[in-house]
Amino acid sequence: MNKRWLFFFIVSITALFLSGAIHAALSPADDYRAERAKLTGADRATRLGADLFLNKKEQVVDEYLTALRSRINNDYLKKNDFPPAKMFYQVKTQIEEDLIFELLKTMPKGGALHVHTSASGTAEWIVDTALQTPDTYLCWQDKCHYWDGDDYPKGTLVVARNRPRGFITIAEAKKVENLREELIRMLTIGLEEDALPDIWVEFENIFNRAGNFLNYKPVFEKYFHHAMTILAEDNVQYLEYRGGMSPYEDLSGKKYTAQDMITTLRDIAHQVAKEYPGFKMKLILAAHRSATSEKVTEKLATATRLYQDKALRDEGHPFIIGFDLVGQEDNGYKTIDYLDVWLKARREGNDIPFYFHDGESAWFFDDNLYDTVIDPIASRRIGHGFNLFRFPSVLEKVKEKDIALEICPISNQVLRYVGDLRLHPGAEYINRGEPVVLSSDDPSIFGYRGLTYDFWAAYMAWGFDLRTLKKLALNSLTYTGMDQQEKTEAIAQWQRKWNTWIETVYAQAKK
Repeated sequence: MNKRWLFFFIVSITALFLSGAIHAALSPADDYRAERAKLTGADRATRLGADLFLNKKEQVVDEYLTALRSRINNDYLKKNDFPPAKMFYQVKTQIEEDLIFELLKTMPKGGALHVHTSASGTAEWIVDTALQTPDTYLCWQDKCHYWDGDDYPKGTLVVARNRPRGFITIAEAKKVENLREELIRMLTIGLEEDALPDIWVEFENIFNRAGNFLNYKPVFEKYFHHAMTILAEDNVQYLEYRGGMSPYEDLSGKKYTAQDMITTLRDIAHQVAKEYPGFKMKLILAAHRSATSEKVTEKLATATRLYQDKALRDEGHPFIIGFDLVGQEDNGYKTIDYLDVWLKARREGNDIPFYFHDGESAWFFDDNLYDTVIDPIASRRIGHGFNLFRFPSVLEKVKEKDIALEICPISNQVLRYVGDLRLHPGAEYINRGEPVVLSSDDPSIFGYRGLTYDFWAAYMAWGFDLRTLKKLALNSLTYTGMDQQEKTEAIAQWQRKWNTWIETVYAQAKK
């Protein structure tokens, strides 16, 4: 009897347990959690880099970086002091003290595909070189008149055989109190510009202040060695410059050509490659959005001739890889305003690739992005694409046509398209799995060196994982203007460096 009672007791308890388990499994809370897991899983599955497999060491590094970011961001949260939510120049020093910044600095980043030639070095280098360069003159009044008939803003540097009107010699300039600091301030955007109603006016002024000085041949050669070296030191192995076609000058009166300038850039890249094996640079030529259709036609014709010139190839590989429009979109001509120029070129068999700056705007009326996806002028990549979220049909086409977006987070913030980088649309593009690369645009003007700052800002503010970091670096070599042989070699080189980096961070994570 006792055994029978015990048997029924056990069966009853088991039945109650199973009933409770079944009830729990079917509870509204579990149903809710299961549905939520489906949604979060679906989002992770579409994110850029979701197709990549992480090996065991990469998984450990991913967990280590994620935990470190969580701890650091929690500290920022407690202090209500999240650096990416503030203007970059206010928190640059704070960023440099961040542990993740130090780790990302050593990470092989692949390529920088959106960098402007005359804003790729540092303002400090420009000022220090100007102070030591004979025949340098400085505009030290509100406006100065130079030889070409244009007015130049205070702070403009030129090298000339004779003193231009309104300029002072560099010897006289050295007597100005705190001159070095003041000139550096005039060549960068910082706190002093916070009160300006239109940051683009000062942005263009900075290009004018430095442009003529950098176009002096002896300075030109040193500057670009300096600028390329900065990127190589920051673990960037490949660079695509946006640049104009004006030849450099010297004081001898000799006439140089655009070919001379381009050949010099190519030779400098080779010099840097001797110091940093595997480093490569290529050039996208550009016209300005303020130019007339006739002027853009002329610029495109020149760019095409240089693009087709076999003497300008790089050991048999492309060196000039395309054409672009630069300048402020909101106040400049639209891409479609030059439609006759683009279509005429294509009708005539001109196959130079386009890499248009489009969507660098917060405005709804800037609809240039439509022109980046319509053949025969569709872009190989899109410079910025900041306001792409406004155009769903273009967003779909970008992914369908596999057109990479060149996202420049810090540039977009400093030029006031977004204040808090957590709200930057680049986060959405990455989460949607759009082809994205990160770049720096004009680091000299924004007061920093290399590409690490942009990777740090995106990683800290957008919340993606190591898969996405890895994919961003790989994309920067996949979507280049290199030919297939160069891409294969570059990716293999990057993979070796990536493996070494993973080993280093893995060892740190296991301590």
